[in-house]
Amino acid sequence: KKKKEDMSLVVSDWRDRPCGCFLWEGSTGTNYFNNFDASTTGCVAANQGHLLCTVPMPSPYLLPRGSASECPEGASVLQEDKCWEAAQLVIAHSDYFQQKVRKNLGSASDWSHTPCGCFLWDYSHLDYYYTFFDVSPTTCVAAPESSSICMLPTPTPIAGSNLDLRPAGSTSECPEDASVLQEDCLHAAKFLFENSDYFQTGTIFDEDLHMLVNNDFTPCGCHIFTYDNGITYYAHFETSTTVCVADSRSNSICTFPGAKTFASPTASPTSYLSTTPTMSLSPSTSSEPSSNPSSSSS
Repeated sequence: KKKKEDMSLVVSDWRDRPCGCFLWEGSTGTNYFNNFDASTTGCVAANQGHLLCTVPMPSPYLLPRGSASECPEGASVLQEDKCWEAAQLVIAHSDYFQQKVRKNLGSASDWSHTPCGCFLWDYSHLDYYYTFFDVSPTTCVAAPESSSICMLPTPTPIAGSNLDLRPAGSTSECPEDASVLQEDCLHAAKFLFENSDYFQTGTIFDEDLHMLVNNDFTPCGCHIFTYDNGITYYAHFETSTTVCVADSRSNSICTFPGAKTFASPTASPTSYLSTTPTMSLSPSTSSEPSSNPSSSSS
């Protein structure tokens, strides 16, 4: 049985150890020490070093208003109480909803004119919104007043690469240090189209990279986009770093933080390959929000 030799944390810049937080096994193999290498260079995978890493947790994201009748498979908020929590997180990152007033939480029910699962309900001409949860897995409708709240799954690499294909409409730009370079974008997009289960058999991939400048309907950086509901897919690269939009027709292509190689056998030689319902509350069919999400936007 190994024992901890010292409770204190040793911080330094070693040239024979991993970077970041790790346990260092003593020479006798019976004890270990808490170490932290503050450097981001000169990182070595030493036999005695055991890295301590975190596992990314699923995070909620908001689909564009009126774009979806339900979340992508495996991305739904499954519990009513989790819906209210997820709503607060997405609202905190939405400039649109932060300008509005949150009313009391809506109800959970089975409506025939709303998306399934967790969603925000908002009339554009009013200054408040509600959160609702439709318990039914059927009769899902992409209402123009609704914005579905989904969960971004813990990302897993596409086999043979370090690429992270984000769900449609979930990402306006990749996290810091996780973007695909312009010169790798077309190769990465083609690799994902050919190897990811996301794209259906029989769809078409355009072989050209389309450069965009300050478009107001696409994510920044490298992404796959469809103009015809998933018949043809295009590799886009938006050069702007400020006009970034999480459009439901786009899938951002990111890398996993720290992953600097695209491990495909055919890799390129470069680095890697909105809305309102009220508390019975439910979405009502009247022209003004009542205790239900209304099916009318007037």
